[in-house]
Amino acid sequence: MKTVKAIVSISTDPRVQGRYFVDVRDTTNGAYRQMTTRTTDDPAAFIRELTTKGLEHGVWVDFEDETGDM
Repeated sequence: MKTVKAIVSISTDPRVQGRYFVDVRDTTNGAYRQMTTRTTDDPAAFIRELTTKGLEHGVWVDFEDETGDM
């Protein structure tokens, strides 16, 4: 099964809107390839969307909170 991990951290780039930075990585078979990133004020909503779409395509989605906010 294909797996991805969404890693949530605090955005440090003042040029973008959104308090949180979400880094999505393909972790299938030990890989750690970046797939996409997103800045957002609601990382939980993005992770729900990612999980729903992932499961529709047979992809397991895990997440890691580096902020302590979630």
